[in-house]
Amino acid sequence: MNNPTMENWREQLITSTEKQNLLKLQDKEIAIGVFKNEGVKNHHADFGDSIVFDFLKEGEDIIRKWYVNAKNFDLLKQIKELGVLTNQKVKIQRAGSTKSNTRYFITKL
Repeated sequence: MNNPTMENWREQLITSTEKQNLLKLQDKEIAIGVFKNEGVKNHHADFGDSIVFDFLKEGEDIIRKWYVNAKNFDLLKQIKELGVLTNQKVKIQRAGSTKSNTRYFITKL
């Protein structure tokens, strides 16, 4: 018999392979690629709510997960303004080196 409590922690556990498949940008780094979905709501007990987007960087064949905090209204507004995301080519740029001063800018290509 399946135990819902047991399954919840398993779904939230990120393996080392999945960590390698995250879209992480450093200060002033740019990622060009396409969204592969419209985003999925995600809740994590430690990190709170986020929207997870599948993103394929140009020149790569691995779809990466990009977690956007559900309270990052400025970034989510930029994403919303892109319209339909699936197969939308964009440039994502990060400015800032710490969590408190980081901003993302998205441009449709």
